[in-house]
Amino acid sequence: MPDATAIDLVRTLYQAFEDGDHDAIRDCLADDLRWRQAASAVPAAGQDTTGADELLRRVVVHFEQEWDGFTEEVDDVFAADGRVTATGTYRGTYLATGRRLEAEFCHLWWVEGGKIRGFRQFTDTAAFAAVMRG
Repeated sequence: MPDATAIDLVRTLYQAFEDGDHDAIRDCLADDLRWRQAASAVPAAGQDTTGADELLRRVVVHFEQEWDGFTEEVDDVFAADGRVTATGTYRGTYLATGRRLEAEFCHLWWVEGGKIRGFRQFTDTAAFAAVMRG
């Protein structure tokens, strides 16, 4: 897959997250998706999530229900050989505490056969923990 196409697919997924469009999210992901959240302070922390349905249930729905205005503002996206790297900033308000989050991230994506097959998240987990503590 050309690098520009891989970048477009990742950007499409970010938009689907922003829109809360679960069908569009599923369309971007391979059946054998392997998704790994950062080691602490986020849903499914440090665990592998497999497949779109599990990702929606264990991660996406939590952000939709527990946060107000949660966004992933992407600054830069780079690709090489089906590997995509995106950097940016998470923003949103954690409903349980009313605290506002601003945390930088780096996302690594693996794209094969027109689908996203892998994801790895790196973020400021201390910022998440501080916002989520009551």
